[in-house]
Amino acid sequence: MGEGAVQRLRIIAASLALLGAAVLWLGFKALILWVTRD
Repeated sequence: MGEGAVQRLRIIAASLALLGAAVLWLGFKALILWVTRD
């Protein structure tokens, strides 16, 4: 594998991690809102 492929994999992994963190954060906030709605 060349340098470009490694760089691309690193960028993809970073964006996937960010996406997962955002989804977890939104799900966490939604859960809190749902639990405390009454």
